[in-house]
Amino acid sequence: MNKAKLIQRIPVVSCALVLACVANSQERVYGGSISIEQQKLTYPIVDTGQERCYDDSKEVEYPKRGQAFFGQDAQYIGNVPVYKDNGDGTVTDLNTSLMWQSDPGEKMTFRQ
Repeated sequence: MNKAKLIQRIPVVSCALVLACVANSQERVYGGSISIEQQKLTYPIVDTGQERCYDDSKEVEYPKRGQAFFGQDAQYIGNVPVYKDNGDGTVTDLNTSLMWQSDPGEKMTFRQ
């Protein structure tokens, strides 16, 4: 595996660790889902849509509890991403209520 691909996978593994702490997440094991009760958060976490698991060099089947690489993002189901185009150049995330500009237009300088 080349170094660039390994670096690209670091955010995926980081997300997996964060999602492992998400309240009311579900774990995909053996093709099914198991509900996991955890600490309630005051904000929603949106699922990344990651569906594949990896070891340190390649894609693998979902690891089982106790196996190396268990608990990856793909093994947890979170809030499905839902976005609304507000029709005014902004987009709203309907899970978090965060809003952002859909296209900033021309490139801006740091001072702007």
